[in-house]
Amino acid sequence: MNFVGIDLHKHYSQFVVLDQNGKVVTQAKLPTEREAVSKFLSGLKGPAKAAVEATRNWYWFYDLVESLTEEAELVCPSKMRVIAESTVKTDRIDARVIAELLRVNYLPTCYVPPQEVRQVRELLRERIVFMVCWTSWEWSIHLIIYLRDAGYSFSNRWS
Repeated sequence: MNFVGIDLHKHYSQFVVLDQNGKVVTQAKLPTEREAVSKFLSGLKGPAKAAVEATRNWYWFYDLVESLTEEAELVCPSKMRVIAESTVKTDRIDARVIAELLRVNYLPTCYVPPQEVRQVRELLRERIVFMVCWTSWEWSIHLIIYLRDAGYSFSNRWS
C-alpha cells in the first residue's frame, strides 16, 4: 500500500508517497491540474491511500484523487497542529507529515459532504455574497438621497 500526502495549493501541489514502512517512495511538485495529478497517481505501483489538506479549492481536487485511489481523506487544517507548530515549514515537509499521519492512521480528518450538498452550499454562499453587495448598494443610494434632501451639493464634488 502506498500512502500519499498532498499539500494542495492554487498553482502547484506537493506530493509525497510513502510505503508501509514509512520510506519515501517518490515525491513531486506538480501543477495543480487534472492531467498532471492523474498521470502521477496512475503511475504509482500498487494501491494507494491519499490525504489532501482542505483548502479553498479542495472540491474538484478531492473528487479527482478519490477516483484515482483506493481511499481518500480530507485533512482538517485547524487540527494539524504538528504542521502549524513546526519550526521548519516547507511544502515537502507538510506533505510528508500528512502521508506519515495517514500511514499510522492518526490523521485528523474532515467530513466530506456528498456532491449534491456541496452544490447547495456553494449556491447559498453565492447568495450571501450577492445579498451583502446588494444591501451595501441600497444603503449607498439611501445615503445619496438623504444628503441631496439635506442640501448637500454633489456638483462641486465631481467637477
